Amino acid sequence: MHIAWLNETPFTKDPAGTLTSNLASARYRCLIPARELKPLGVECSIFGNLGDVNIDELKGYWQKLGTRIAVVGKFFSPKMIEIAAASKATGHTLIADYCDNHFNRADTGPLHTQLAAIADIVVASTPMMADIIKQATGRDAIVVPDPFEGPGGEARFAPAAEGPLKLLWFGHQSNLDTLVPVLGGLAALAQQNKISLTIMTGPHPALNDFLRAQTENFRITLAQWSMDGLWHALAACDMAIIPSLENEKKTVKGANRLIEALWAGRAVVAYPLPSYKEFDEYCRLTFDIAQGIAAAQQDSASTLQQVKAGRQYIEMHYAPAVIAGKWRAVFSEAVRAAA
Repeated sequence: MHIAWLNETPFTKDPAGTLTSNLASARYRCLIPARELKPLGVECSIFGNLGDVNIDELKGYWQKLGTRIAVVGKFFSPKMIEIAAASKATGHTLIADYCDNHFNRADTGPLHTQLAAIADIVVASTPMMADIIKQATGRDAIVVPDPFEGPGGEARFAPAAEGPLKLLWFGHQSNLDTLVPVLGGLAALAQQNKISLTIMTGPHPALNDFLRAQTENFRITLAQWSMDGLWHALAACDMAIIPSLENEKKTVKGANRLIEALWAGRAVVAYPLPSYKEFDEYCRLTFDIAQGIAAAQQDSASTLQQVKAGRQYIEMHYAPAVIAGKWRAVFSEAVRAAA
């Protein structure tokens, strides 16, 4: 069983020489599973930066490597449809993997619909994404969630009595819109107990605007996202906050940020997205983030127990090896489909 993972995004190597990417979906839905599949007897060849690749050269690599199954993940270029079609024409069983809802976008919607139409198997990152795929294309999808990432950490919730309560928001800059509505509530809460908020994300022209929400008791720090930086920020904070909005793009999101924070041993207050409800015993899900923070502080012993239990649950269900096993089942189905 030899898989060709076909990615529009480029990859780089970390100091240890391991492939990595700044795009979370490329790590969760290609790099991490590929690494964990090798002990399961599945060989993986990873192709990146395919937006301007010569397809004939690509076919030559496939022939040389002997790949038989191709996976196409997140993409935005029509070139990836050509590559997907070429993989089928050379005998691959084609798997289309969806982790975001781009079907309603004028530029990418038709491309994602085309991919679903030619794919032999469709995979979704969440049940909600599977529902969207069904509505948009009529195709049923196999759900394979994202694995956790990072070194993990000991469960802890013991904010300093004198404050400030150290909050962390992290994520892609496209999600900064979810943070804006909660700033007023955090500033109001800080009148009673001092709060510091670290915002860790990528570059954004309006990022400095967040500093205007600061008050004497509510301080904001902007931090450039990096993988190592995130693990340090999670270790240093008391709690991660994950607000969201009620719209089609947000409601299909997976739970990777919540999972990572709990895996790091940190308390979480989050908006009740559908994919988060699986974890309602292990965090505080609420539309009012400030209210959730206050409740967590008022019952710190219960909050700590939530984190401990959540960390155990995630290790059982979202470890990279566990998710790799789900991918292997998909590939086994692809083999059967090709027989």
